Amino acid sequence: MRKLLFIVILGVLAWVFVVPSCSTKFGCESAPAVANADDRDCPSDIEDAGSDAEWAAARLEEIKGQKPTVGLAYDDEGTEQRYDSRKDATAARVNEILRELGVLPPRGYASTASDVEMKVAADMRDGEVESDDLDNVHRR
Repeated sequence: MRKLLFIVILGVLAWVFVVPSCSTKFGCESAPAVANADDRDCPSDIEDAGSDAEWAAARLEEIKGQKPTVGLAYDDEGTEQRYDSRKDATAARVNEILRELGVLPPRGYASTASDVEMKVAADMRDGEVESDDLDNVHRR
């Protein structure tokens, strides 16, 4: 009986720690507990994602009304990054970048540093994403 209990507990722990870390591709392939779009509705690449209004609407519906504000960003491979508007390490990085650029004084803090858009921009800058990298992404 103890051996069976041990196996069950081990299985539960594996589920808790492994399944949530499953990666998503454009928000579609994830743990069964997460409600995402059906795989057949997923874009095959970043260009398709940039022009797929239905897919984008499904992503917006997924985060609609969440507090704090939540935003989703995707890289070329479709890896989803989730951002929120809390003060965190990425917000601190936004302030560092603004200081480096001379926009903030040495002890200043931008009130918009926690904004999702600022965090995405900071990560794009740190990842050396160039404007040329965005040419194939269509905006609506």
